[in-house]
Amino acid sequence: MIFISFSDHIKEANHRAEIEALVSIGGGRIDEFVQTERTFNMDQPLVPQVVDWLAAVEFERLCALKKPFLIFPPSLNYVSAVLLALMHGATGDWPSILRIRPVDSGGVRSYAIAEIINLNQVRNDVGRGQLRTQD
Repeated sequence: MIFISFSDHIKEANHRAEIEALVSIGGGRIDEFVQTERTFNMDQPLVPQVVDWLAAVEFERLCALKKPFLIFPPSLNYVSAVLLALMHGATGDWPSILRIRPVDSGGVRSYAIAEIINLNQVRNDVGRGQLRTQD
């Protein structure tokens, strides 16, 4: 599996062991851990900026490895939507995503890993009518 963190909230040094432990529960392992951040110019078209960002992390090379992707998406919703569309278009699959939750560490905001959401599984489950509300 290839893990790409598109945000500064998840850093390899701080969270790699926790992410690898969670991935191993499902029988997987992380073969590559990529950390990247970017500031976007909101006065310019967004799609070309996201395309450039994927090129900067050597996304084509990573796709050629034919391994599933686990990503920590950026917090800016427009960027996340474009990023997911580009990744799905390039691979034919949806990546799994990492969700975090805030934790209070003595008044300092930090984050813990909450769960991995397999977007392919979500898509397949909704197609089979297997997703239900919590009521």
